[in-house]
Amino acid sequence: MTVVLAVGGLATLELESIVDPDPAALPPRVRVTVTDVASTLTFTLTRLCEGETLSVPGWSSRSFTDSDTDVDWLPPLNRPVTYTLSADGVPICTATIVLDFDGGVLQDPIQPGNWLPVLRRVSTGSATPGQGFIGTLGRDAPGTGIQVMGSRYQVRIGGQRQAATGIPLPFLTPDVVTTDRFRDLVSEAPILVYRPAVKSPLPAVAYLAAGVSEVPADESGFTTWDVTGDLVSAVVQAAISGFVTYDEVQQLLAGVTYAEVQAAYAGLTYLDVQKDPLVYASL
Repeated sequence: MTVVLAVGGLATLELESIVDPDPAALPPRVRVTVTDVASTLTFTLTRLCEGETLSVPGWSSRSFTDSDTDVDWLPPLNRPVTYTLSADGVPICTATIVLDFDGGVLQDPIQPGNWLPVLRRVSTGSATPGQGFIGTLGRDAPGTGIQVMGSRYQVRIGGQRQAATGIPLPFLTPDVVTTDRFRDLVSEAPILVYRPAVKSPLPAVAYLAAGVSEVPADESGFTTWDVTGDLVSAVVQAAISGFVTYDEVQQLLAGVTYAEVQAAYAGLTYLDVQKDPLVYASL
């Protein structure tokens, strides 16, 4: 776990990298906490990596006073990421963090619990890149050609060259459990996010509108997934899963009195509990 602090004139920005030891748990992520806010301000948060700046989902226009915290479920992996916090449209502080993870990640952008590690080695619970992975990337330049009288050359009228399309991303899953997880992921997510472990021809956070074909397990037990996708704009909607539920907290505190909870939480702030609603289990 890495914690980075940045102090601005109107707030303090804290970044915490989180990687669960259980590969079936939630994906690697960064917790963002803003404190020391004296009056109600409207905050936005962006992250910069490899020359591309994206808004952090859930932080496009967030108003609060005192403090607030949330999770960035889609930070780039294994490379410096610079977060910039702005208050009422004015940048006030920046902080840079590296989220170390042994592999890449394929996930649903709004349901973080639907995800798989992507490792070069074969491992239960992880997908493995197949042959021809990111083999060819097409980058079309749309436009219209106009033939000018007296010239052999057309005049070309067009716009920005497109981001890569038709990207092959074949994956292998080694067993029934991993195959089921992959199937659940692609059946739920209309857009997939791939976060490569190292610098590649793809963006550090690649949003893909992708078609998926499943080739059933062969004699070796591997299921092949032929994924072919186009890079598309980032999904700005905040995550709708991956959070501790009220039922989980209620189950944890079953049979515990209010006085016992109050005594156990002595010395904790509301923000501490907001970060970890199940903190009682570790006290």
